[in-house]
Formats: sequence, structure tokens, C-alpha cells
Amino acid sequence: MGELVTIVAVVAVLAAVVVMWSIASGKITDLLVVRPAPGIAPVGRDDLWYAVMALVREEHPWTARPCPEEPRAHFVAEWKLADARWWGLAQRNRLSSAYRAWFAIDEGKHELRCTEERSTMTWSAGGPVPTISWGTSSFQGIVLFERTREIVLGLRDEPLLSPGVVVDYDFDPWRVKGPIIRAALERGWSYRPVASLGQLLAR
Repeated sequence: MGELVTIVAVVAVLAAVVVMWSIASGKITDLLVVRPAPGIAPVGRDDLWYAVMALVREEHPWTARPCPEEPRAHFVAEWKLADARWWGLAQRNRLSSAYRAWFAIDEGKHELRCTEERSTMTWSAGGPVPTISWGTSSFQGIVLFERTREIVLGLRDEPLLSPGVVVDYDFDPWRVKGPIIRAALERGWSYRPVASLGQLLAR
């Protein structure tokens, strides 16, 4: 029995190593590539860029822009989910949350690559026993599916200490990347999700 457990453990470790190598090398993303329908001639890089920028509208919760701050990507689509400060029960609170999809354009392969990022920061001070707490969380990689609905009630700063909704968002990453992917496919470009910023330009 002990030998069987050892063999299972070794197999599990080897499988984990293979998966980690596949993700790190980008091999596993080959299964996730979406290609345009046959017969669609790819447009030029500038035409693809203009098509993406045409998707940015006031009624959408996200925006897209060039990203000189990140040399491994050509543009970023960003949704600022929350940036709120409010009072709770004798407590001051803050929540900041955002989603970013970083894109690179490979004109040689007519391929649009993307890695995704979620970041959240929370902060609170006060309470019945005065304390200060602070926390952050972040993720970078491929998001196949997520749906998050968050509503927070509190005492707002404006008007002064008025009760109401201070955080309210319904997040689905496909509301951001979905239109961009469709725009690429309709113009003859493939879409490849990758696991990190380092893989955007590394193929």
C-alpha cells in the first residue's frame, strides 16, 4: 500500500511539472488559440488598431489605450471596477479593484496575444477596538470564466455621511476582451491567450 501511495505521489508530481512546463513554455496555450474563419484575408496592423479603438465608447465600463509603461505589450484594455472610500461602523474603509487585459500585436503571424490581470486593494481603520488593516491580491494569467457581482453599502463622503451604495459592479472579463477578440477574428487575425506578460512577445 505504501509503495502504491509513493507511485501515485510521484506521478502527481511529474504531472504537475509537465503542466507547469507547458504553461511556462506557452505550449498549453496552443489549445486555446482561436483562428479566423477560412477565407478572411488579414488586415494590416494599423487597421486592427483602429478597429479596437472604435470599440471604446462612453457607455462601456472599460477603455483601451497604448501602454508605454509596459514595453512587453502594445495596448491595454482596462476596467476600473471600484475605487471607493466610505465610513462603516466607526470605521474608515477603502476598496480599489481593477481588471486589465494586456495585448501584443504580432503582425508577422497576424496574431493578437493577451494576458489578463486582476488586482484588488482593501484598507480599513477604526472600529470598536481601533485597528488598521490593509491587504492586496493580484492575479496574472488566462481567465477562462469569471462572474463577480459586488454591492457595498456605507456612509458616503459626498454628501457628507449620507447612506447609500458605495461599490456596485457586475464583472465579466468577456465584456472587455470579447469585442476585441471578435474584431481581430473578423479581420483575419488569430487570438492567443498567454499566461504572463513575458510571453506576449516571446513567441
